Amino acid sequence: MKKYQAGGDVPKGMTKTETGRPISQKSQDDWNTKWADAMDRQAGKGKYAPKANPAITNKPASEKKPGMKMGGKLKKFAALAPPKDKVTFADKIAGAKKRK
Repeated sequence: MKKYQAGGDVPKGMTKTETGRPISQKSQDDWNTKWADAMDRQAGKGKYAPKANPAITNKPASEKKPGMKMGGKLKKFAALAPPKDKVTFADKIAGAKKRK
């Protein structure tokens, strides 16, 4: 029985695995690197992180939204219920209830 198998020190340049089996330090380092690399690949981290796409921007939509201009009949329709400057569902209801 070797000294390191009995719980003693491991030889120079060697290390113990989780099971206690001796392995060279270089092999253990390679294993750790490959394991960490595989975990990064699965998690999408490190060199496997998604690259930033310059075509995609997170700018908010423009403040001014295109729409119909208020004029003529539309202004009269908007004035049926508050707010008087904008057409709302309340205007639609008021217009439907309006009697001639």
